[in-house]
Amino acid sequence: FLRVMVPPIVFEAALSIDKAAFQRHMIPIVIYAVMGTLLSTFLTALVVSKGSHFLSFLGIGCPSIPFVESLTFGALISSIDPIAVLSVLNNMGMSDTDTIYVLIFGESLLNDGVAIVLFQTLVHFLDESLIIDAAATWAATCHFVVVAVGSVMIGLVSGACCTCYFYLMRGIQ
Repeated sequence: FLRVMVPPIVFEAALSIDKAAFQRHMIPIVIYAVMGTLLSTFLTALVVSKGSHFLSFLGIGCPSIPFVESLTFGALISSIDPIAVLSVLNNMGMSDTDTIYVLIFGESLLNDGVAIVLFQTLVHFLDESLIIDAAATWAATCHFVVVAVGSVMIGLVSGACCTCYFYLMRGIQ
């Protein structure tokens, strides 16, 4: 799903967003996408981990879930799809250049990428022999940054190649 279905969906969403409005509101969109995804992941992990510990303490039969596995689950479900909110905004008469529409749409566009990179980073922590210390945390942070920057670079190079191709093929039917 992450490698086959999500890229075309994100590509179509990136084509349909108003680029000028997106660039105008880039800083709050990035803050909402990154901080919101990290906060959502952490809070979900906290609820799942502490909730499973509480249930196992009560003897209900639920084994306690380690925090690393809860974080991975939190990253997996932190990617939200605000189609219902955008549909309501469209029904209220808002266009794709209104600030609230651009913020929600842009955040959902970047949120998917942040959640995928975070999930891929946290999967490395599922190894039971791994000791989570400062070095492992630093390695995970570096992995997150390298994958995020590498993905952006691949997207920019692909976009530049497509632009050159379509420029050269202009008028040739």
